[in-house]
Amino acid sequence: MPRFVFPQIIPEFLVFRQSLVKKLTPAITGTIIFLVGVSLAGFTLSESLGGSPSVPGFASPKTLFLATVTTSIVLILSLFGKGIWHKFSFLIALVVGDTLAGFTGMIKLSDLGSKPLFGLPHLLPYGGFSFDWSIFLTFFVAYSVAVIEALGVYEASASVLNIELDQKRIRNGIAGEAAGSILSSLIGGFPTTAFAQNLGVMKLTGVHSRKPILLTGILLIILGFIPKLGAFLSLTPSPIIGGMFLPAAATLITTGLSILKKSRNNDTNNLIIGLSIILAIAVPAYASGFPGSLKTLLSNNILIGAITAVFLHICLISIPNIFRGGFRHDRNIN
Repeated sequence: MPRFVFPQIIPEFLVFRQSLVKKLTPAITGTIIFLVGVSLAGFTLSESLGGSPSVPGFASPKTLFLATVTTSIVLILSLFGKGIWHKFSFLIALVVGDTLAGFTGMIKLSDLGSKPLFGLPHLLPYGGFSFDWSIFLTFFVAYSVAVIEALGVYEASASVLNIELDQKRIRNGIAGEAAGSILSSLIGGFPTTAFAQNLGVMKLTGVHSRKPILLTGILLIILGFIPKLGAFLSLTPSPIIGGMFLPAAATLITTGLSILKKSRNNDTNNLIIGLSIILAIAVPAYASGFPGSLKTLLSNNILIGAITAVFLHICLISIPNIFRGGFRHDRNIN
């Protein structure tokens, strides 16, 4: 083994940290995106079936009918539709699904009467600021999970758009999500994070422009001042939401697999990918008995998969390359 001085490790690890943030390896990003699709599959399937078995109407004929129709419309128009039919496949599925839900009695308009036509947001509607360590640590863990998932979503978006994900885009994305969460919380709303299903929508519809996103943002701001209209849009039954996004979750899984194919086919990368996916799928099943923040950490398969993939990459590739004097050629074996 060559002689090695500890201070030499420090700049090498700094170089590794910067290169990891700049561009995660295909083995890591592909694993994260694949796990995002897997985690969304459970959510979308639950929505398609109408929630959990304890919910009235779970997997009823009406529920399965709506989910099947919306899924079929998305699949047929996305794969075989042309022009407007292809680009607006999700919107068409939403309109048809809501119309059928209205005829089958799954949309009830009676709750709209209590909503005002116009309204203004209230600053801190639930009271002023206070600090609680237990709440802080819980949300800190939740936001750490959200950041890891967001990085995977950004990588998947860059892959779909065939562009390079640089430091500036990552910083702007995280800063934008943080600013949105702060503003939403100040007026009594929920924190926000990247919505991974949109990647599936992008891939199925082929619409990659920013203009629909900007237009949607403007419409959502307007709807915030019209509670009655916002409440009307929220009446869409869960089987329609699940039916629409089930194909989107499937495309995330295939996107992750396509990125994994770009990694070098060797025993090290295969071990990193395999162990990360196994632990990410298996560990959350045992997390229900753990207390507090530990349960939040261990129940998130995306976080477990990301941490495992990065940790194994450091232990099995980066550190051995440092001792072999080949750290800066790390990317050649990925």
